[in-house]
Amino acid sequence: MRSKYFAASNCESGFVSYFNENLRGTRAQRCYIIKGGPGTGKSRLLGELADAAEQNGSSVEMYYCSSDPDSLDGIFVTLPFGGTVSVLDGTAPHSEDMKTPGSVDNIIDLGTFWDSAVLTERADDITKLNIKKAEAYSRGYRCLAAAGALRRAADSIVETCTDIEAVKNAAARVAAEFADVSVAPFAIRSPLEAISMRGHAEFDTFREGADKVFTVSDGRGLGTSYLFLGAVADAVRNRGGVCRISPDALCPDRIGALRIGKNAVVTRQLPIRGESDGVDMSEFFDRQIFRDLREEFSALRRLETSSMTAAYDALADAARGHFALEKIYSSAMNFKAKEEFCAGLCHDIFRRELYR
Repeated sequence: MRSKYFAASNCESGFVSYFNENLRGTRAQRCYIIKGGPGTGKSRLLGELADAAEQNGSSVEMYYCSSDPDSLDGIFVTLPFGGTVSVLDGTAPHSEDMKTPGSVDNIIDLGTFWDSAVLTERADDITKLNIKKAEAYSRGYRCLAAAGALRRAADSIVETCTDIEAVKNAAARVAAEFADVSVAPFAIRSPLEAISMRGHAEFDTFREGADKVFTVSDGRGLGTSYLFLGAVADAVRNRGGVCRISPDALCPDRIGALRIGKNAVVTRQLPIRGESDGVDMSEFFDRQIFRDLREEFSALRRLETSSMTAAYDALADAARGHFALEKIYSSAMNFKAKEEFCAGLCHDIFRRELYR
C-alpha cells in the first residue's frame, strides 16, 4: 500500500522542508541518507527500494520533490513486523546529515560511482548552471512572497464578510463526528500540493481510502475554505484528537486538507450535485457587505495571479538549469556499478535484525 506526499514546499516564505517530521525524528528506527549530485540516480534508487518494500508486504509513504513532482525525495516504510525505516535524498536544498551515526543514521554515497575527472572538465559549466538555477529560484521566491501578501490582503476582505462564529460552530460538528475514531494518524504536516517547476501539482492521498470524506466547497472562488479547515483542526485538538495536515501550497500556516483517523476533510472548488456530506462556504458569506469591496478584492486577485505566473516562469527557468546539470552528472556516472551496489541495498536495509 502506498500513499503520496511532498517532502517540502516552495511558498511565500521560500523553501520549507517537512523532512524532519515525516522522515526523521522519532518516526524512523533506521534512516538512510543518500548523497550525490543531480542525475546520479537518487530518485531511481528510492523507487527501487519502495518497490522492494511493497513486495515484502510493507506499507510505503512516497515523498516527492516539490520542485520536480516526477522525482522522489524520500520514502518512509513500515515493515510487516512493525519496524520503520526511512530513506531520503540528503542533498541541497534539503541537506540532511547523520544525527546518530551508525545506530540510526547511515550514508549512501552515490558520488562513489562518478568519474571526478569528467566533472572537473565541466567545472565552469557546473558553476554557471548552479548560479543560474539559484538566481531563478531567488526570483521565484520573491514572486511567491508577493503572491502570498496579495492573497492575504484579498482574504482579509473576505474575512470581514464571513460569519466566523458560524464557521467555527459548523466545524465543531464535523470534529465531533470525525474525532472519536479508534485509529488516529500522526500529528504531522504532509503536503499534498506543490508549486513546482512543472506548475501546480497535487495528490489526492487523504481522500483515497478514507471511510468518510467531508468536502468544503467554495463555488464563488473566494478562497475561504482555509477558515473552515483551520476551525476543524482546532476543534479536533480541543477534543484531544490529532490530525494529519496538508499545508496550503502558498501559505503554509494555513490548512489545505485534513486526515482525521480514517476520515478526510478536503476542499473542492465546486460542490457535486446531490452531495450532502459537505459544506459550501457561501453559507457563511454576506454578499451585501462584500458588494462595496468587490472591486478591491478582484484587483488583488488579479495581481496575485500575475505574481504566481511570474513565479512559475522563474521556476521553469530553474528547471532548465537543473536538467542541464543532471545531464552533466549523468555523463560522469558508472551506472552499471551503481546498480549492482544498489541491488544489495534492498536486502540490507530491510533486514529484520536491524529493528530489534
